[in-house]
Amino acid sequence: MKTKEILKKIEEMKQAISMQSSVGIIPRPNANSLKGALNEIEELIKQ
Repeated sequence: MKTKEILKKIEEMKQAISMQSSVGIIPRPNANSLKGALNEIEELIKQ
C-alpha cells in the first residue's frame, strides 16, 4: 500500500469511530483512545 492510501484509511477509521461513538455503539472514552492511537500512527507514517 502507498502511504497516501494508508493515511486515507486511517482517516476513514477515525470518521467511523466518531460516528459509532455519536450513536452510542462505542463509549466515548474508548473512541477517544482509539482515535488517539490512530493519530500517533498517522504521525509516525508522516515522518
